[in-house]
Amino acid sequence: MIHEINYAYVDCAAIHAIGTGHLIRRNSLYNTGDAVLYARGNLKNSRIEYNDMHHGGMFSSDV
Repeated sequence: MIHEINYAYVDCAAIHAIGTGHLIRRNSLYNTGDAVLYARGNLKNSRIEYNDMHHGGMFSSDV
C-alpha cells in the first residue's frame, strides 16, 4: 500500500515511472495530492496491471 502522498502538491506521485521494462502490478495507491501514477515518456516493454488506484488529485483540478 502506498498512500497519503504529496500533500505539499509538488510534481510527484505515489509511483513515478520513466524508461523501459517496468512491471507495476497489484499495488494499492490512494489519497494523493496530485497524480496517483506518473508514467512519463515511452514506457516500452512495460506493464501496468491489477492496481487499485483511487482518491488521487485531491488538491488538483486537472488530474
